Amino acid sequence: MDQLANNDSPAHELKHKLWLNSWWVSFIVFALGWLYELVFYKSINLIVLAEALAITGAVLIAISFALSGFSYYFNFLDNKLGYRKYLGVVGFFYALAHALTLVVIYPDKYGWGLVSRLSETEVILGLVAMTIYLGMIVISNVKVINQALGTKHWRQGLRFGYLAMILLAIRAYIMESDLWFTWLETHQTLPPSSLVMSFISIWVIILRGSMIVSMQVRARANNNHNHYQVSGQGIIKVLLIFITVVAASILFFSYQYLTVRPVLAPTSPEIQSEVNDYDQSPPDEITEPSVKPQTDSELSFLNLPDGFVIQIFASKLAPSLLSKPGPGVGPRLMTVVGEAVYVAVPGQGKILVLKDTNGDGRADWQQEFFSGLKRPHNIVQYDGWYYIAAEDQILRVQDRDNDLKAEAETVEKLVSLPTGGHWTRTVKIINRQLYIAVGSSCNVCNETDKQRAAITRCDLNGKNCTVFASGLRNTVDFVEHQGAIYGTDNGRDQLGNTLPPEEINKLVAGGNYGWPICYGQQLHDTNFDKNVYIRDPCADTIAPAVELPAHNAPLGLAFYQGEEFPPDYQGDLFVAAHGSWNRQPPDGYKVFRIDWQTKKVSDFITGWLSGTTVRGRPVGVVNYQGGLLVSDDAGGLIYFVRYSP
Repeated sequence: MDQLANNDSPAHELKHKLWLNSWWVSFIVFALGWLYELVFYKSINLIVLAEALAITGAVLIAISFALSGFSYYFNFLDNKLGYRKYLGVVGFFYALAHALTLVVIYPDKYGWGLVSRLSETEVILGLVAMTIYLGMIVISNVKVINQALGTKHWRQGLRFGYLAMILLAIRAYIMESDLWFTWLETHQTLPPSSLVMSFISIWVIILRGSMIVSMQVRARANNNHNHYQVSGQGIIKVLLIFITVVAASILFFSYQYLTVRPVLAPTSPEIQSEVNDYDQSPPDEITEPSVKPQTDSELSFLNLPDGFVIQIFASKLAPSLLSKPGPGVGPRLMTVVGEAVYVAVPGQGKILVLKDTNGDGRADWQQEFFSGLKRPHNIVQYDGWYYIAAEDQILRVQDRDNDLKAEAETVEKLVSLPTGGHWTRTVKIINRQLYIAVGSSCNVCNETDKQRAAITRCDLNGKNCTVFASGLRNTVDFVEHQGAIYGTDNGRDQLGNTLPPEEINKLVAGGNYGWPICYGQQLHDTNFDKNVYIRDPCADTIAPAVELPAHNAPLGLAFYQGEEFPPDYQGDLFVAAHGSWNRQPPDGYKVFRIDWQTKKVSDFITGWLSGTTVRGRPVGVVNYQGGLLVSDDAGGLIYFVRYSP
């Protein structure tokens, strides 16, 4: 009779202690992981812990299932005693700890926000797999259920675990296939944990399949198979359980340490000397610039090249922050559709539409196009739809009656986005596909959410999303120009006044632009990443097309497409620099011109910063009626720049 039915058997006694002992095993290793982080890195990196927990839990569960296949050839503890269950339950606790850690790190996505994502494929697959595993543990370890099902049905029920492994492998592929292919091309560090987990799952399933085929062949041949017997008594069980704990600890710490912090060999002397040449010491004191409000008619403080004039196109679009510095709530990125100018006003949760009806260069008509949004950042129009990027989602609406007001019944939510951290979200439509930029959740860290610090590409209906480009700390705006895509990127803080340079990047499919461990001309950020490598970790990253001064915060950009500017301005790139907050003296608060033939950077509009006094913070730049519109989220303004010699 099966030992599960024998209440006096060692297996039965072990089973009663299994839940508590497995929990202690999991807790001890997890606690050691926290201690490891505190001792060696002076902080607890939950993202690293979550990654280590995920792969360790999945591998232990997989080994537990693999023993079922091996036991056909080697009667490993008679395939019934507590060793396999220890592996499975410890693995489940690790997976559960991984899930709870994600809830702590990303409450909006994996906590209460999970309810709004129940229709997403990755969520469905993950929940079904975890439910299967939980059911298996209950079926395997609750005496009443054991007896009610009987040995045959109990064993058959456990086979659903293989389905859970398949579901998790599919989920991993959907979420991280781009990361897999990138690693296969570079082999720079350890493989992604999701790739390892999927490979092991496939191996276990193949092993199980081979066992079933072998059983059928042997049964037909009536060939009794002699198992290799292993003693299941006393010290052997204890030793195997001890080995399990040690193996789990090694696996846990290897991925905790190596996945994010590979330690191999010294950085090349050339790279290190280039880094050492920079001034990396932060200023002793950082003073935020004071501010001075401006009136609509006083723009004489602004400086432009000869022949260019500037006026206020629209004002009072949001309360001015010039008397009280803070996060920008005023107009951000703009889109021109015909004679109408659409602009996102995040502080009011709305999209406004403006028109200059008399041709004097001032918007004399405005109305609300759409409202009720969480910090909208931009809007674009394509094929009868208006696509809006808010902090938490990408949605689209229609204006069927052309009254410059969206119809609420046409609203379609396309993509859910993570919230917090760098809050701006930007959507563009290029080659009939959505491109969505989401900044990092932090100044510098290792992200686990692939939407973060990246540009994602999706179908127009929000489906089939994949990572287009990664390693982009905060790309606030990007545009298409002559068949290529170019975007701004804001470098990390706390490396001093001159590091790292801000970037204008040429964005390509599969491109890695370095953040968080590389910046500038493929330089290694040893302030964050303390590791040394056999191979330069930045060798496969893409250097910026143009560098701008550190901490200038380039946001919006536009290639000039009009005909009014002088010939040598045609096709040049104009970039709005929002201005620094963490350097002394402050810098930025201007619009750059980049000669696109020579890549020479020069000031186009200055004057918003005078000493430590700020009169505006430019954000967006867009072509309009032969000139340029520039938004100012601190002043609540939009400026109109023209050439009038």
